[in-house]
Amino acid sequence: MKRFLKPRASLAPGSMSLVLGVAGILLGPMAIPHAVASSPLADEIVREDPVPTELCANAHFVTSDERAHHLFRRAIEDRGGAFLGVGTDQNYLMAAWARPELIIMMDFDPVVVDIHRIYRAFMLRASTPQEFVALWQDNARTEARAALAETTEDEKQLRRLEQALTRYAPNVRRRLTWMHRHYSKLGVPTFLGDAAQYEFLRQAFTEGRILLVRGDLTGDATLTDIGAVLTRRGVPMRVLYLSNAEKYFDYTPQFRGNMLGLPMDDQTVVLRTSGVPGDEWTGDGFYRYFVQSGPHFRAWLERTPPLKNVNPIRKKRTKGTEQGLYLLSDPPPPRSPR
Repeated sequence: MKRFLKPRASLAPGSMSLVLGVAGILLGPMAIPHAVASSPLADEIVREDPVPTELCANAHFVTSDERAHHLFRRAIEDRGGAFLGVGTDQNYLMAAWARPELIIMMDFDPVVVDIHRIYRAFMLRASTPQEFVALWQDNARTEARAALAETTEDEKQLRRLEQALTRYAPNVRRRLTWMHRHYSKLGVPTFLGDAAQYEFLRQAFTEGRILLVRGDLTGDATLTDIGAVLTRRGVPMRVLYLSNAEKYFDYTPQFRGNMLGLPMDDQTVVLRTSGVPGDEWTGDGFYRYFVQSGPHFRAWLERTPPLKNVNPIRKKRTKGTEQGLYLLSDPPPPRSPR
């Protein structure tokens, strides 16, 4: 995913968590407490950050260009808690592996959020992954529009979703078809072929446990509210997927505060990617795939002097057991003497 704006500012960081080792990341949580979502996430007041004035590369990334998310599977499987990710299709893939109680699909591009709304309408309509994929076909447009109408009360939004479907259905259809074939060849079950994984996502939509929201990782509204909602509900952030978004902004006080405001615990994992053309250790010919513990990420965010960007974090990498996978297993270096 290649986008995100330069950030704004303000808001102070929070407190530091305990350190989690590499074994904890890869072997999974010892125990996952059951959190009860007392009401649908859509009932929560979560403000949206301002609409961006421009997009990086002047493009809407309605599908992911990352092709090796299976490298994250072992680190996130059955994590529970809350899942938050930016982007589109890759989040459904990973959320079905992580089986969270609450899912937050966030992006700062309103078109991408509209694609999520189409996913929601189609999943509520289709009882199987095959039926879901079929709704993206051109010859299913009548049924697809009926599905959108069933889940969209606002006429203006409905027209916008229909326009997005007309324009982007071929892109999404190609990506979903490729994902199913690719991961089937790898022997990796996904929501596109595994009925149980698909039903997990569908049920999460039915029960209102998925929030679709436009927000900016560097903004001062959306993530502030999300952190407050999760804290109030007692649901820890267990999987935080940032894609390669950190490439496009500096670590401002606002961003650090947003991250520190998310209720991470010692079972939290942070996932990110970084495009490195020509690197022989990439997972898909372009991207490196990084896994980091939440406590280590928090420690980096709380260090003095403040971290300016993601680069020092990524430099502390070690190769994982599969090509393209990197572990960010070291905490930040000790503070420099004054």
